Amino acid sequence: MGKLHSGVNLYLMCTMFICFFAFAAFSGELSHEKLTKNQIKAAQSALNELGFDAGAVDGALGKKTRNAYQLFAQKNGLEYDGLFSENEVATVRAYHHNLISDKRLTKVELPTGPWQMDLMKPKVMEQRKILSRGYLGRVLDDRGKLWTENCENIISNSNEVSHRIAEGNYDDKGGPLGVHACLEGLGNIVSYTNDFSIIASVLSNISAHEYQKYYEKDFNGFYDALSVVTILASHYAVFYNEYNLPDDVRYRVDSFLSRNLQIDIDKSRSLFAIDRVVPCVSENFDLFGYGDQHVNRWIDNNTCGSLRWKLANAQLALALRLKNKELFEMAKYNSQKMLDLFDDQNIFVTWAATSGWAVGYSKDTPNMLALQSELYESIGFDYLTARGENGSTVADYFSTYWDLWDDDLKLRDTALYKYAKRPKRAHERDVNEIENKSMRQLLRENDTHAATLARWMKRYAQRFNNEILKYDEPNQFRDGIFGHPNNIISSFNIVDVELLRLANED
Repeated sequence: MGKLHSGVNLYLMCTMFICFFAFAAFSGELSHEKLTKNQIKAAQSALNELGFDAGAVDGALGKKTRNAYQLFAQKNGLEYDGLFSENEVATVRAYHHNLISDKRLTKVELPTGPWQMDLMKPKVMEQRKILSRGYLGRVLDDRGKLWTENCENIISNSNEVSHRIAEGNYDDKGGPLGVHACLEGLGNIVSYTNDFSIIASVLSNISAHEYQKYYEKDFNGFYDALSVVTILASHYAVFYNEYNLPDDVRYRVDSFLSRNLQIDIDKSRSLFAIDRVVPCVSENFDLFGYGDQHVNRWIDNNTCGSLRWKLANAQLALALRLKNKELFEMAKYNSQKMLDLFDDQNIFVTWAATSGWAVGYSKDTPNMLALQSELYESIGFDYLTARGENGSTVADYFSTYWDLWDDDLKLRDTALYKYAKRPKRAHERDVNEIENKSMRQLLRENDTHAATLARWMKRYAQRFNNEILKYDEPNQFRDGIFGHPNNIISSFNIVDVELLRLANED
């Protein structure tokens, strides 16, 4: 891999970093800041309702609250080191939510046996060969060279400094590379080479040192750090047996990822707009898309959207691989939270309310649903029958998003439009520029063709809409992956859903 920079430059960068950002928080965990009173109150209330006496719900973290959590952990077979932090808050909140919820998803139990995810089956291996040939051009062109020479260093140093490395030649704000471009790049490289060493090296690097969460009130650093952990953790968990790591490094990576995925994402989000952040719940649908323009209250579409999807996927995959109860409860909690953000027209509101980027983000809704479907399917749970707060099933959501492509409606004639037309926020495209384009055209412009959608919806299509399957015929997929850009591997997900579906087949 290409060198980051010379030792002298590294020394200068580190010196500047210390001078200008001495207040930055560092830790072996993503989540380590002092707990807020509201967090402690939430934990106390949950513990009391679960039958563990935490005393008065007063936001004071005392011996009674700690003892209550210790008893809770012992009863549920959870590890507890006596340090009551954001990790413990996230765990008890998830357990409480899943216990009182009447949703089928929250009642699913973690299987006791090994995770039966076999990525070496003949059908899976054949699909991996197709992916390898499809990504040949991407990895061997100039962009692929940038990925190969630089991305290991960029991702291994995923914090604010990563945006300034390599003499400023690339960053996430306009240059050809950055943290998120490199996440996609590493996914492309692995899909082409089936060589896991580069991601293994990144995981070894970031788990060996203190890991920066973010600077005070700096959302971008938090987003980058959590994106790296979640995207790589999902891939690592799925392809676990193909990562060649020494035993001590394996243990360290497992512990690091488990700890850093145990995060109270609602609290983390609120640090960046004190007293103005409102919860990611259906009661606040009217606020999505407006940001600071609406009654001075704020919805963070990233944390109510891509970050929470990524977190739920990573928590679920790693929980199934490592038999981690805490992560499994949090995965169900966050999965259900996302299903509850679809409106009565089965539109995922968070991504719809992004003005001219509504289609660009919404195209990944079936991708996220498909990944969740296959992960839950691997333990025998029929995720297609899980319901959101609106009463619709995941199968209904798939149907809606296929219809958006299949009917060839103009954007302004779809259910997406009522959210997309809200006043655009900073860095968003104006919806007026695209409102007269058809959904089919817009999806193609955003790297999604019929073959891609058919693959994401295949489990749904096999049961509810066989017409979709014609787009997944081998020749159509090969033409699609070779002839068009597509986002089968993207910075949102570097695990190909079809590989998981094939692995789940008898």
